[in-house]
Amino acid sequence: MKFLVWAIRILLFVLLFVLALHNTTEVSLALPFGVVWHAPLILIALVFFVAGILLAMLAMAPRVMRHRFTASRLRRQIGRMKKDEERAEAPPPVVVDSPYHVPGPKV
Repeated sequence: MKFLVWAIRILLFVLLFVLALHNTTEVSLALPFGVVWHAPLILIALVFFVAGILLAMLAMAPRVMRHRFTASRLRRQIGRMKKDEERAEAPPPVVVDSPYHVPGPKV
């Protein structure tokens, strides 16, 4: 299975590398306020791809943090429930005055 994953990764890398080699043409990107950026097409595509990933991560941050807080709260609750269960299963106390150390009411 690992071999298949690595084969797909290598194939994807080679395809993207060939794409980059074929798109080295200089292009002009007109930005607001009269700014023009001259760069290879693949560089502009890479910048916008990375910017998209960063924006997606930023958009998902509140939801991820909320899930982490919920998971942490549930883990603490499970820990408290386990402690309560252990206390409930504790053996009854032994009566000290009994010669046989048999648990029961004091006579």
